[in-house]
Amino acid sequence: MPSTHRTAELQQGNKMELRPKEREIYEAAARIFYEKGYAATSNQEIADEVGILKGSLYYYIDTKEDLLFGVIKMAYSSLSDHLVRCQNLEVEPIERLRHFVVGHTKLVIDNLVSVGVLERDLRALSDPRRREVIEWRDGYERFLREMLIAGKEAGQIRASVDVTVESILIFTQMHGLHTWYSPDGKKSPEEIARLIADFVIEGVGTHDA
Repeated sequence: MPSTHRTAELQQGNKMELRPKEREIYEAAARIFYEKGYAATSNQEIADEVGILKGSLYYYIDTKEDLLFGVIKMAYSSLSDHLVRCQNLEVEPIERLRHFVVGHTKLVIDNLVSVGVLERDLRALSDPRRREVIEWRDGYERFLREMLIAGKEAGQIRASVDVTVESILIFTQMHGLHTWYSPDGKKSPEEIARLIADFVIEGVGTHDA
C-alpha cells in the first residue's frame, strides 16, 4: 500500500485555502491564462475581469507570478484529497488503480482550466516555485508507481510492465484532456473517466485481474 506519511505530506503541502474574493481573482486569472497564455496576460486584464482597480489587486498578490503559482496550486489542491481516499480503500490493488484513474480523470475535467494552465505554463514559474510544483508532481507519480508495484506483487498487473514509464503514460492521458475535451461533447465526464480507466487496466492488467 502507498506510504501514508508521504501522502499526508503531499496533501498538506499543496492545500489551497482561499477567501471568496481571492478565489474569484485566481479563477479569473486561470481563465485568462488558459485563453491567452501567461506571458500575454496583464494584471490589468485580471483586475478588469474581476471588476476591481489594478492597485486593489496588489492587496492580494505581489506579482503576476503569485497568480500563476496560485492557479497551479489550485490544480493540485483539487486532487490531493482523492489520493488519500484511494489510499484508504480496502480493495484489491487493481481496483484501487481503477478508482484512482476514474476519480483523477473526473477531477481533471472539473478543473480543466487550472490543469491546462499547469501543463502549459509551468516553465514560467521561477526556479524555486517550479521545483516545488515538480515535487508535488513527483509525489503523485510516486503514489501511482506504488499502486502499480502492489498490483504486480498481487499478480494483477503484468510483471513486464515498466512502472515508471506506465505512470507517465497514465498521467499524460489524464492531464492531456485539456487539449481536446469539451463539456459540449457527446461523452460525459463519467464516461470519459471509465474509458480511460478501462484503457489503463486492459493495458497493464493480467488475464486473472
